[in-house]
Amino acid sequence: MCLIAYLPKDKVMSKEEVEKAWRINDDGAGIAFFENGEWKIIKAVMKSEEIIKLIERYKNTSKVVHFRAASAGGVHPELTHPFETHRYILFHNGTWIHWNTFCSLLKLFPIFQKYWKKYNEEMNYNPDLISDTKLLAFLLYLVEEGKCVKKEVEEIIKEAGKIVIIDKKKNKVMFYGNFENDSGRKFSNSSYKGYFGYTLSYGSGIYSGYGNYGNYNYYYGREMEKGDDFDLSESEIYGCFNKTRKENENTNSHENKRRFEYDAF
Repeated sequence: MCLIAYLPKDKVMSKEEVEKAWRINDDGAGIAFFENGEWKIIKAVMKSEEIIKLIERYKNTSKVVHFRAASAGGVHPELTHPFETHRYILFHNGTWIHWNTFCSLLKLFPIFQKYWKKYNEEMNYNPDLISDTKLLAFLLYLVEEGKCVKKEVEEIIKEAGKIVIIDKKKNKVMFYGNFENDSGRKFSNSSYKGYFGYTLSYGSGIYSGYGNYGNYNYYYGREMEKGDDFDLSESEIYGCFNKTRKENENTNSHENKRRFEYDAF
């Protein structure tokens, strides 16, 4: 499930709200906060008392807090949110249902392996630890590297659930999906009130509709054979984000695709 909480300057969560959120989302937490002219993060918070202290410590600045309920990738301190690129900080509430397909592609295509290794080295992450949210952050990294089309990656992100992205360069906080407003604060769901719910993406995702992956059928307009080195050209890398996308039939698709942008201050 997870919970994202956007807390502007001078706004906090009460101890009771944090404890209720933690009871439902107890697989770790993380926080991003604006300090001395830049965004910073603290993650791998594995005790509710610690996140309570951090929220209070950074009361006087804008911040985003995440409580994790692991649905993809297992429980590990490094898989707590947020995930970073050089420009962006990403928080996710939901489950990107196509993340396993992307994991398989990481193993098959050398071009993805190359940039996955590079991304983890530059962000000081463990490449063996994978979750759907980390993969979404990786897509943003590929945009920064000029290997993916920003518009197409944004469409994927819109379909993956409720998301907050901080643009460190522009000092903007961007919201994807419906967020609850509560006294100037924004929450991705009501678990901070003790209510249980979930967010699951039923969007078309990246690779759905591409044929039978297990039999190495048609991919990116060419036929794959066993033994193929699966080395994609740059044009084919771009193609994997805009070819044969299906309409999202989820009744909430229009809401999930709305984006709201706020100044970080």
